Amino acid sequence: MYPERIQKLIDMLIRLPGIGPRQAARLIYRLLDERDDFRESISSGILGLKELKKCVRCYKTHEDKNTMCKICRSETRNSKVYMIVEKDMDLDTIEKTGVHEGFYFVLGGALSPLMPESYKHIRLKNFSDFLEKDNNVEEVILATSATTEGDHTAQFIEKILSPIINKKTSLGKPFNITRLGRGLSTGLELEYSDRETFKSAYLNRR
Repeated sequence: MYPERIQKLIDMLIRLPGIGPRQAARLIYRLLDERDDFRESISSGILGLKELKKCVRCYKTHEDKNTMCKICRSETRNSKVYMIVEKDMDLDTIEKTGVHEGFYFVLGGALSPLMPESYKHIRLKNFSDFLEKDNNVEEVILATSATTEGDHTAQFIEKILSPIINKKTSLGKPFNITRLGRGLSTGLELEYSDRETFKSAYLNRR
């Protein structure tokens, strides 16, 4: 039986992905062995997270004074291509590869085939509204993970965006939805892919 304060921290930490009760307890006891200034630094860092905000266009987390992140404010990126990713970590991983020169949109998660209502927790409507008004976009790349949830999310996006695609193509405007090609191992979260693997999947998108 843990002391009440430790149990409360355990209950908080296990809400984070990949952390179970034993791992949470191990982290807490490790912190107890650290110096006071180290624990205070961690506490200060966590409190500082509230200063971060979401970009009003792509929903990337950033700390700029502007309402839009640095990527969305760029005048040199390709405004004809947008890449949809599940989460911030995916965007950061892709951006480090230097392969994608267009813009991004962060969904805020993936859809579960076992949870029909999970679509309510992603920002797809925000993107479809933007896409309907923007006449400059010619390609949307679905960069979801090579998992069951990622595949389900990509299929759902294609279904939701199909009316917009049909409308744009009927007006003679070029528009394509593509998905990352082969290269990503089945079951692999996008954030764990290396540069060459992602580059291959990106260049072979279809």
